[in-house]
Amino acid sequence: MIFEVTNSQAFKKAVKVAFKKVDRDKTGTINKDELTLALCHFVFNLSKKVPGVASPPLRSDVDEFYDTYDRDRSGDLDLEEFEDFVKEWVRRNGKNFMWILAGGIVVNFIVIPAVAAEIHNEVKLFRKVPVGLIAGAMALLVKRAATAFQRV
Repeated sequence: MIFEVTNSQAFKKAVKVAFKKVDRDKTGTINKDELTLALCHFVFNLSKKVPGVASPPLRSDVDEFYDTYDRDRSGDLDLEEFEDFVKEWVRRNGKNFMWILAGGIVVNFIVIPAVAAEIHNEVKLFRKVPVGLIAGAMALLVKRAATAFQRV
């Protein structure tokens, strides 16, 4: 499942954006420090769309297999080498994307509406509040909680 995600156009675009963000000298290459920063940027943006899909890298992780992807032995990675590095890093460290996606769908489209309907019907204070508004508020709370747990 992760493999399919890493071949998508959205993934490739996210990789390119992260690369360009840290290639401040515009040489078309990044060093180990910039690579670590680029991976953090990539994970942050990916996690905004799919919370929990991957964790940020440790510098030791970057050092561990950096040389494998510096194919021309220049000491830096170009965009193609960086994309291959990120694909492998996500493959090794990414969680099962489909399980995360399925869990999000179940929570957002089944659990939250059912709980919101129960709150609406059973809690006198909420009987005049539309179920959709209760569900929306609950969805925001769930998202905030997921973000908070992701940081821990």
